[in-house]
Amino acid sequence: MVKKAFSSPRQNKVLFLLLLIGAGVFILWLAGNLTWHVLQARLMKVEPLMPGKIRQTAKVSGCLVKNETLVPSPIRGQLKLPVQDGQRVSPGETVAVVTAVHAQEGEDKKNNFAVQTPVAGLVCVYIDGLEGLLRFDDLKALEMTGVEKLDKQPLTLCTGMIVEKGRPVIKLVDNLSPLKIWLRISCGEFPPEKLTGKSFVNVLWKGNPFRAQVEDVQTTNEDTRVLLSASVYPQQLLCRRWVEMELIKNELAGFLVPEGAILQKDGIMGLYVLYKQGARWVPVEVVGRTNGQLLINGEGLSPQLQLIVNPRLLRGKS
Repeated sequence: MVKKAFSSPRQNKVLFLLLLIGAGVFILWLAGNLTWHVLQARLMKVEPLMPGKIRQTAKVSGCLVKNETLVPSPIRGQLKLPVQDGQRVSPGETVAVVTAVHAQEGEDKKNNFAVQTPVAGLVCVYIDGLEGLLRFDDLKALEMTGVEKLDKQPLTLCTGMIVEKGRPVIKLVDNLSPLKIWLRISCGEFPPEKLTGKSFVNVLWKGNPFRAQVEDVQTTNEDTRVLLSASVYPQQLLCRRWVEMELIKNELAGFLVPEGAILQKDGIMGLYVLYKQGARWVPVEVVGRTNGQLLINGEGLSPQLQLIVNPRLLRGKS
């Protein structure tokens, strides 16, 4: 005789509770997963992939040689400057007024002498005493080293100061003439093959790039002295003598991304970009680094791609 299997009410109740618990766990998992994806989408930072460059430079110091004209005072007196430093003036324009020191307020205007420009140029109020020594003719890199040893007596002209007869009241710099730049470069700082003949080098001054041609090179055991000539340059340089510059050794191009956007996956560097409704892994090559950013290159990279800046939010993908 075969006994029929049947479940007791207690067993049915346990089975029902297990099914209920399982359904609850599934619903919680589903809700948590959905919440995570919503939070992930809201917290995810995305920005366009931006092209960029990194310049590899050598820091150098040097002296500027310009076509300069000193305008003298006709008398001893008090100086008044109606022009600003760096202002361009034309020939015959009044750039200074000198009042005789014995003149009193209200006296005849013949005590006031207007000083006019003999040539056009940029006004410079900084006088360093080298204007008569540094000339374009026969400049040589080695000869320029002697200028560093000269006893310099800089003077900044300003309204109200007393000037002697024959002393400068203003300096005019010809901004249409080439600018000569004498540089001292430490050994190993810049590739010597880029300083040969009449080659051109790229110069950087306060973020402003310009090109200059090599005119003379002299190499010693300690450094290299170079004389450059630039036809186009930042006009603000004309009122300076001693400057800190950078010579551009190399320039790398690619895409600049935050360091945190790059991850390593299976030993390969890469990043994530938005793709349809999700993210796509793209392998890249890191070619440079600057100010917390990486310069990268890689197949398929373009400004149209949207970079995921904080990819560690992508659970299971980093």
